Amino acid sequence: MTPGAGARRFTYRRVPYGGARIPKSREELVVDGKVLFLEDGPLLNFSRQYAGERMRTLFIPAARVMLISREDSAWQDVNDRPST
Repeated sequence: MTPGAGARRFTYRRVPYGGARIPKSREELVVDGKVLFLEDGPLLNFSRQYAGERMRTLFIPAARVMLISREDSAWQDVNDRPST
């Protein structure tokens, strides 16, 4: 994170979901995940687990990410499913 940029970490079980648009040659890949940190500057910390692998964390420019609801996410973290 950028020092002094006002990074904000979301609290436990209040981490929002986001859809990231990642450029890939001639198209954009859209990936859903969780937004762990949000910065006043151009970066956010984006976390997602892929096909049974461990969790991966990426820094993605905030301009490429849109906050979405958990229900609208194509991927949902098993650790924050509502209790029944």
